[in-house]
Amino acid sequence: MEGKIVTVREVAALEQVSTRMVQRYCREGFQGHILPSIRVGKSLVIAESDYRAWRIACGFEQPEPEPQPQVSQPEESLQPIAPPAPMYPPWPLAADPHGELTNGPSEHSRNWPHPLACEAHRAEQLRRQMERLRGYEDEN
Repeated sequence: MEGKIVTVREVAALEQVSTRMVQRYCREGFQGHILPSIRVGKSLVIAESDYRAWRIACGFEQPEPEPQPQVSQPEESLQPIAPPAPMYPPWPLAADPHGELTNGPSEHSRNWPHPLACEAHRAEQLRRQMERLRGYEDEN
């Protein structure tokens, strides 16, 4: 084991659990992740790096982001990037937020979704209804 070593009592204080719970983490694990430890005499010791990796694997903390290398670009290539196109279908968003008020689906309606989005929604509802009527899932 390299680096700093922590005891079961120290880990229990950090995790705010009992020492028996930390021993259980070393023996049985937490959510399928066993805390690596080594028995020294009658006690267990844990490498701090193993403890940090176990906390990340269990979801208690986020891994530290790796620093991104700074790449210098010529000023000519620093043009604003267009925002990504919205994912289709835009259901239930309006087809055109700056469009006109309409009484039904239209490509330029600000109060109705796009007609193709409505059709996709109807097709999904029909598929679910047919699945319930048949009693089994569709092969597709």
